[in-house]
Amino acid sequence: MQNVTKALVIGLIAVTLTACSNDRSQNTGGWDIGTQTDTGADASADTGTDAGTMSYQINFELKNESGAQLYAYKSVDNQGPCSFEQQFWLSIERNGEAVRPGQDCGVCSCEAMATGTCALCDVACAAPSASSTLFEDGDSRQYQWDGRVWYQDPQDHCITPELAAGETLKATFCYGAEFFEDEASHISNPSCQTIEFTLDQPEQTVRVVIPPPA
Repeated sequence: MQNVTKALVIGLIAVTLTACSNDRSQNTGGWDIGTQTDTGADASADTGTDAGTMSYQINFELKNESGAQLYAYKSVDNQGPCSFEQQFWLSIERNGEAVRPGQDCGVCSCEAMATGTCALCDVACAAPSASSTLFEDGDSRQYQWDGRVWYQDPQDHCITPELAAGETLKATFCYGAEFFEDEASHISNPSCQTIEFTLDQPEQTVRVVIPPPA
């Protein structure tokens, strides 16, 4: 199996960045974009499985190797009942919009709705804090995705999966150097960087590493 790794290494330590990147646009200035690394057999070979039933594993990682204390939310965009706008460390985008990358108890799947097995959760979502978002040197945020996009049926008010096989998507990683504890506790001026990847390999890693200052 071929494992493709796409890495983005920051050229400046995060605490020196002052520009806010909430528009989620890609800025490659000062960044070193890593090359793909082949570690196995040619995944383009015939596996006997068509694209509709292909199994994927995409590993996302944000790694702090800056030597500094940073902050990063623990949520993935559109994943879970406590996922709120702009309070994420990772967002997976398709055609310019953030996707729902997985099923959770905040909304029923259409399959569960049809079989009468839908069970929603009642979760008290806590506001983010400096301690809960602390991203120490050596820490990492990780998320594993199976390549399925869950979209909502507007009539039945449920979600159903669609495999994004062969599509080019974007992964946006966010973190910051300061956290403000007030009525709207948040990471101040987060820095966000985007990596483009294609769902054409059974397994791949998409990673952003924050290194020490040059």
